Amino acid sequence: MRLIALALLLAALPAAAIEPRYVWETLDTPHFEVHYHQGMYRYAQKLARMAEEVHSRIVPLLDHEPWTRTQLVVQDDTDFANGNATPLVYPEIHVFAAPPDSRSTLGDFDDNLYELIGHEYTHIVHLDTALGLPGAVNDIFGHLWITNGEQPLWFIEGMATFTESEVSASGRVRSSEEDMLVRAEVLDGKLPALDTLSNVPLAWPRGFGQYTVGSRFLEWIRDQYGLGALRDLSHDFGARPIPFGMNISADRVLGSTYIDLYKQFGQAELDHALALQTQVRLTGETPIEGLTKLGEWVRTPRFSKDGKTLYYTWSGPDRLAEVRALPLTPCCDANAQMPKAVRAGDERIATLWSDGAGDDGVSVAPDGRVVYAREQVFQEYEDLQDLYSVDPNKGGEERLSRGLRARNPDVGPDGAMTFLWRKPGGGTAIGILDKGSNEPRAVFADPQREPVDSPRFSPDGKRIAFLRHRFGAWDVQVINRDGTGLVDVTKDRALDRDPAWTSDGKWLLFSSDRTKIYNIYAWNAADGSVWQVTNAGLGAFEPEPSPDLKQLALVTYSSRGYDVGRMPFEPASWRKVTETVFAADDRPAVTPLPPEENYPSRPYNPLPTLRPHFWLPYAATDAYGTTFGALTQGFDAVDRHELAATVWYSLYGHEPGFDLLYTNRTLYPALSVEASRDLVTTAAAGQLGTGYYIERETGVTFSAQFPFSQAESGQSLTLQYQLFNFSVDQNPFGVGLSPGRLAALRLVYAYSDAFRFVNSVSAERGQRFSLALRLADPAVGGDYSFWQLQGRASKYFLLPWTHENGLPLHHALGIQLSGGLARGDLSNRHEFFLGGFQQGNLVNAVLSPAAAPANILRGFREDSFEGESYVLGTAEYRFPIFSPEIGAWTLPAYLRRIHGALFTDVGDAFTAHLRDFKLHAGAGAELRAEVVLGFILPTDVRLGCARGLENSPAAIVDCYAALGGEF
Repeated sequence: MRLIALALLLAALPAAAIEPRYVWETLDTPHFEVHYHQGMYRYAQKLARMAEEVHSRIVPLLDHEPWTRTQLVVQDDTDFANGNATPLVYPEIHVFAAPPDSRSTLGDFDDNLYELIGHEYTHIVHLDTALGLPGAVNDIFGHLWITNGEQPLWFIEGMATFTESEVSASGRVRSSEEDMLVRAEVLDGKLPALDTLSNVPLAWPRGFGQYTVGSRFLEWIRDQYGLGALRDLSHDFGARPIPFGMNISADRVLGSTYIDLYKQFGQAELDHALALQTQVRLTGETPIEGLTKLGEWVRTPRFSKDGKTLYYTWSGPDRLAEVRALPLTPCCDANAQMPKAVRAGDERIATLWSDGAGDDGVSVAPDGRVVYAREQVFQEYEDLQDLYSVDPNKGGEERLSRGLRARNPDVGPDGAMTFLWRKPGGGTAIGILDKGSNEPRAVFADPQREPVDSPRFSPDGKRIAFLRHRFGAWDVQVINRDGTGLVDVTKDRALDRDPAWTSDGKWLLFSSDRTKIYNIYAWNAADGSVWQVTNAGLGAFEPEPSPDLKQLALVTYSSRGYDVGRMPFEPASWRKVTETVFAADDRPAVTPLPPEENYPSRPYNPLPTLRPHFWLPYAATDAYGTTFGALTQGFDAVDRHELAATVWYSLYGHEPGFDLLYTNRTLYPALSVEASRDLVTTAAAGQLGTGYYIERETGVTFSAQFPFSQAESGQSLTLQYQLFNFSVDQNPFGVGLSPGRLAALRLVYAYSDAFRFVNSVSAERGQRFSLALRLADPAVGGDYSFWQLQGRASKYFLLPWTHENGLPLHHALGIQLSGGLARGDLSNRHEFFLGGFQQGNLVNAVLSPAAAPANILRGFREDSFEGESYVLGTAEYRFPIFSPEIGAWTLPAYLRRIHGALFTDVGDAFTAHLRDFKLHAGAGAELRAEVVLGFILPTDVRLGCARGLENSPAAIVDCYAALGGEF
């Protein structure tokens, strides 16, 4: 199929699988078309107004206006705040309506829509800037040559993150937590090298560094050269037809390369970090006893009711996110050594089924069960959060809600649960589910629809402390359980978060960045005074007082990420806060909302965006040799319809060919129809290996795909009907022919719960399974009668070897069994072949390695064995060797790690009535280099050799090179 040529392009376009039951409308503004579904009218109008405001700021900043109106697609099908943008084909932004929570890296905002649309629209304006020759080429072929897209992510995402703070008084450049991340790196000598920052590193903070360090680097350039320098860098690189000349462009615009500038930037960050470190040490840094050395995302410490166990969540590079339980020893020794990442007895009690950045909160119920929220797929198309519980002693997960969109739960003394409740249209509320009730109710929702977060019951269960976003900051408030008696705990420009009561109700603790360093503070419920509890060098978060009020658990930060620690709970040592001016007060005024204006709404029309917006020349081969043609593709903004077409002419066969595809996603299942015509080489019927003839294949395939998704696994069922006509074009050897009409039904089932992690070199848990049945018969409209059954099953095991710190070494064993069976009247239409290594399609091998060819029998000549049946087994022992993490400055060439594999393949292809079944075995080894292509796409370069373990003409020493494609 020639449409494979479009796969790499399509991989860069917006993801599919939007809820087919949505009914779409469109708002028209001068520079945007805003598409929204039911329940999102108010949100879409606000977004439209803000988008126009952002346009008026970003376009002058970068001195470029997109060539056409930008498509803004508003979705409320996930509980996770984010968005994405692409200028390819036409400018388009997808906006997810859920606002960021207070602990998110996106949690510092005036109004989250300003930062969101400011970030994503910067991508559009920046990446659409293709001038000179690239711009002229785009005028001819369509907007495909995105020259600024050839820059590394630290520049692309850094530019967009930088402008978050240019269009608002907040954003990540001003964030105290982001400042903390960089300070920790430079103080420990771990600021990523420029080649590492330019690619996809393994070490913390991985991709977050491209946003944080990249934006701060560009801010430093702005401070040195002026705001116009960023515009000039965008224009200079956008006009360059020779790719990847980052340092040439910087030298021309700034008079220095990024390599030299980055060194100066690193020194400036070190000076800043040392100054803050000195300031903290002069006032006495708080000693804290570390309880974990896991790093990455350790969060939400909660004591058991007896205070003997501390529960927390961890999301790291070695396994799925999890809830863990730590038995506690007497407190506290700030100098205690931890030889391993966790202490004795620290163990997992529940899996959160996420490998993402963070957790969704845990709480402990009166009966001792741990209640938590985790991600789950709801009704196939929505990625939502629901409440679960687990008995920490006996295990056994229990689902408490379905489609509730709840997170950050807290259980009161009477068993009632309060939680952050995400509401339709991007709203939030503090919800409560009373004991014995099936219907939650809202306790508080902001009248201006500002976000709320992190509810915590008072010890008597009568009040709820929570966070409310207002005036560009997060404040702590307290409200009665019935929704009355709202009281301010804080009301300032600082970001206050993580409220937690003491067991006697006298104190409400929280964390705050009021000094530009997050620390723990305490509010006295009797007189309203505020006291500083910690004086942290980097940051202190999420306070949790023990039930006996003898210790305080909290989250700390270091260059490895977040960890849990503790300190004595001693109110007598706290310092009363008397300052009325906070460090956050030096920010500009909060960006005002644009004036109210309602843009006209109309029914969504897919045709303007569905039509093809580009074409490309196309060259390939057919049975005769070279073909030339063109290809194009079209998709509508909300991904209801998709078109793809490739047409060509055979220079030596003197025949036209085509491959046309249409997909419709307005229904469940997704439906597609593909029509094609080609000249192919076909083996002679009944005379395999003795000759071939050239055949004209013309046909159509109808498909219906039913996905069934969960966070834990994915399944799909695909039904196809194929109708092809085969006619002879040439028969140079005079061999037996098999022209006619083929009509076949095909059923494919696939299942996977396999997982691999950041530090994995392979999938190392779970399994994959697929089964395909193809049936051709005159009863379904054809001339042939045969059937073909093919299956594959893969199983992955993490081997038990670990580092000294107790974390896995990531040695894995992969086992795969596959086989096929076919019977019918036309063997050359359904036979199997074994022997030799097959690269398979390069695009699929990189984008979907598990879809690599199954019938590989290494150590033998190509297609040595054929027949109507085959069996094949493969076992691979896969192991890491080392991780060099090295690249070439700002070029898209990066070597992340070296790993290897020892393998054996055993199998045979046979036809029972021609000869007896006999297994053939080969064994060998591969050296694999995990590289990053184009700054963002990791894959393996594989060098291998295998030997057939038998004395036969088919057995050889078979050495090969391949890209991606491990099962």
